[in-house]
Amino acid sequence: MQPRVKDFFSEFHRQKLKPIGFKKINHTFLRGQEIYIERFNFQGSAWNSSDINEPWIFYINVGVQFDDLPLPIPNLDFPKTHWNWRIESLLRCDNNGYELCFSSDMQNFSQKLLTGIESASHKLTENIVEIRRLYTTNQCRKLSLPETFIR
Repeated sequence: MQPRVKDFFSEFHRQKLKPIGFKKINHTFLRGQEIYIERFNFQGSAWNSSDINEPWIFYINVGVQFDDLPLPIPNLDFPKTHWNWRIESLLRCDNNGYELCFSSDMQNFSQKLLTGIESASHKLTENIVEIRRLYTTNQCRKLSLPETFIR
């Protein structure tokens, strides 16, 4: 990852996520809730260029870890989560990744990311009982969301 991309995410955490309770571990931001931990992971595209003039393309993975359940072994896609998926699946939007362009309005871009994370967090809170039920009854795992899940 380019140093300026790392700097962007560190600053994004410091200005936007830390004030609302998120901790940062590498490219993952996590926050404890009452019965679970929510995780947002920024995954760079395999096709990113090392050219600093090119945008850095990334995806946001959302994960849930239940405090009282043993972790599945192994979850190579998103460690320390019981269930994970992409943010656009959770929010039911057509967005398929983000482009971090340093020539654009970075404050506006940061706000867009924050809005998406807050919306996804709200969806998790609304549906956490159902997520847990589906997980514990082995009805769904990573990246699959039943049609009944999101109201």
